[in-house]
Amino acid sequence: MHLHIGGTKIIPGRDIIGIFSMKIQDKTCNRELLQYSPTENVGEEKASFVVTDEKVYFSPIAPATLLKRLKDKPF
Repeated sequence: MHLHIGGTKIIPGRDIIGIFSMKIQDKTCNRELLQYSPTENVGEEKASFVVTDEKVYFSPIAPATLLKRLKDKPF
């Protein structure tokens, strides 16, 4: 199973650690994660960030929509 997170970016579902709203980016632990992790912007807007083993992706798609896409696909 793969997840389309915006633009042309599709990542394997098994690599996803978490999907989070950009609203929580200012909390200390999240700020440090985003500061020290490799990141990639998928689109111009940033509605969510998707944490994987190797990178953090900034997605223009709302976290609820990404989670719904994951739930709708079989593993």
